[in-house]
Amino acid sequence: MKPNYFIKTEKVGVSFPAIWCIVSLVIGFAFFEVGAAIFVSIMSFALCLLLSKFTQFVLSFQSHSGIVSNSTFESVLRFIWFASVIGFFINIATSALGKPPQEAYFHIVFSIVYFGFTLAASKMWGCAYKNKVGL
Repeated sequence: MKPNYFIKTEKVGVSFPAIWCIVSLVIGFAFFEVGAAIFVSIMSFALCLLLSKFTQFVLSFQSHSGIVSNSTFESVLRFIWFASVIGFFINIATSALGKPPQEAYFHIVFSIVYFGFTLAASKMWGCAYKNKVGL
């Protein structure tokens, strides 16, 4: 059975990073350089999606080869999910402390990239190894 936090993460999906980057783009237009705000917002969104797809690709080897047991794979997915959520909040907290506003802005906007791991882990739940018998 899929954990509730994985279900909620999958429902939020790509819309959370998209909204994050749009809001950061508006804030960047209002308070910082327009060109830099456009670049960091678009690149953060693109890297979040790219990281999610790449992580899903790497994790997909489990469903084909059964590298680890299914229970271990589920534990790995939980670890990836929790580590990326914690990394997301730690990055926001450390970015906001003692840095100039423009530097903090860029770090906070870029912190959404961690959500790519979270999204990949939630999407890969249930892709456990199934023994394929016969051809």
